[in-house]
Amino acid sequence: MTTTQIMYDRAIEVIPPTQAAKLRGGLRTGFTLVEILVAAAIIVTIVSMVYGSYFATAKSTEAYKAKMTLSGQMRKVLGQMARQIRCSYVGKTEDRTDLSGTISPGKKEISKSPIIYFNYEPDVPGGEILHLVTTNGLFFQEGQANGLFGVAYKFDKNSGTLSLSQRRFVGTPEKLMEKRNWRPLLRNVECVE
Repeated sequence: MTTTQIMYDRAIEVIPPTQAAKLRGGLRTGFTLVEILVAAAIIVTIVSMVYGSYFATAKSTEAYKAKMTLSGQMRKVLGQMARQIRCSYVGKTEDRTDLSGTISPGKKEISKSPIIYFNYEPDVPGGEILHLVTTNGLFFQEGQANGLFGVAYKFDKNSGTLSLSQRRFVGTPEKLMEKRNWRPLLRNVECVE
């Protein structure tokens, strides 16, 4: 159904609105400005989310690497300390006697000695010191690691440093701890329990 109008001596065909919309949709070949802006906004949103998650992951990975490095060092030092404590020398043992004077089979007693083989001093100036005599020496070359070693661990609360000093044990009491050569093992330590 088309109607014809005469205008200026020409015939113009008037097309109903539904057919006109179909014709315009078929002739369009580009995007409107609104469509382009919506697409750009979606792309920017997706890129910013991906970048944000990447940035957060990279930042947490760096913090995690530093923490894991410190954790590994701490585990290694604590393992060395535990091994030296397990191998600590307790001194000479003697058979234990009852009150009647008979020797109790299978029971040993550590004899009293002027040398203290295992000692913890929490109130020493400059920090806490654990001193022990052990058969497990660290940082020695091949062939030098046999025998007894006087080992001291010092924790300096002020600087947060755990240090190690070790020497060959020669059987005399260690009185002068300040003359020892201290090697830092860990830094930024808050406490040692």
